[in-house]
Order: sequence, then structure tokens, then C-alpha cells
Amino acid sequence: MQNLENTWLTVKQAAEIFPFSESSLRWIIFHKKHNGCSKCLRRIGSRKLLINAKQFEDWIDQQGVDNE
Repeated sequence: MQNLENTWLTVKQAAEIFPFSESSLRWIIFHKKHNGCSKCLRRIGSRKLLINAKQFEDWIDQQGVDNE
């Protein structure tokens, strides 16, 4: 995978890189306060939402670790 450090993605771009559909990403974003994903997101204005690729990848890696 490419170097993701300081890479900001739209939901559509993130769906192309990560194993999630746009709908799944929007569900994750909607529940960001409960799942800890809010640190990966930046809202620009009232509509534009960007996902930090490196932080999102780290968040994915952490999922399920506490449940084992």
C-alpha cells in the first residue's frame, strides 16, 4: 500500500482503498463517538468530510484487539 502519512481522503476515495463500501464508511462516521473513529475525521465547513488514511488504518488495526 502507498505511504498514507498525511493523506486525507473523501469517503469515495477511502472506499476505493479500504475494504469498506461507501455506505459502511458513512455508518462508521455516523457512529464515530461510539466507535472511537472521530480522531480520524476532519470536517471542513458544514458538508466536506475528510478521513486521515493513516489514522483510519491504525483504527482498523485496533478493532477487535480488546475483544479477544
